[in-house]
Amino acid sequence: MNLDLENILLSKTVNPILRRIVQRIDRYCPEDGSLLINSLRIFLGEDLELCDRCRRLCEGLAIPFYELGSRALHVDKDFMRKRFIEDRYGEAWFKGFALMMRGIGKYGIRIPFTPAGPFEVVWNFTYKCNLRCKHCYEDAGRRRPELSTEEAKKVIDVFSEIAYVGLPALSFSGGEPLVREDFFEVASYAKGKIPYISIASNGTLITKEVAAKLKRCGVEYVHRRSLG
Repeated sequence: MNLDLENILLSKTVNPILRRIVQRIDRYCPEDGSLLINSLRIFLGEDLELCDRCRRLCEGLAIPFYELGSRALHVDKDFMRKRFIEDRYGEAWFKGFALMMRGIGKYGIRIPFTPAGPFEVVWNFTYKCNLRCKHCYEDAGRRRPELSTEEAKKVIDVFSEIAYVGLPALSFSGGEPLVREDFFEVASYAKGKIPYISIASNGTLITKEVAAKLKRCGVEYVHRRSLG
């Protein structure tokens, strides 16, 4: 079956029902925040206090919907609990789930699937680099305008509000991000708004002291590009 036919069948059968259900529970409460995320937390065993309206939608629609979906898709609830609740990257999982659900509410189930926003952004934080590698796609030898520290923080503010959910993961790239003197300030700011922070680096500037600073400011992973 070709993809166009599959998408047509989905749009005429499953999608209208799924979209209506997700749209009902996709609400942002001034008191409680995202009902999509809060209802999943309760489904996975967290004890949350919700306002009356959110509680009714959660108990009457969201939880039964998740129960039905988990049985139909043979989802291991204990596995989900470990990933979302117990895992150190749980907040990234929650944001990814909300982006997926909002994508279903907006577009239905498509092939390929379309979430409401990206799960990760690889951000060319700077054009500058301390190397001039022949194979590199970035022309680091040419001077070009750079964002100021405050402008970079405003970009992160935008990332943190993507699709009214926020970005699950951000990777600093470039250029060589560590060339910028404000990298650690901006990375620390990003960690306060985005659950998972990583960096793509050539590794030449990473000393023991720099590695310790990367850990302190919340960088979870360093991809050394020269090693692939």
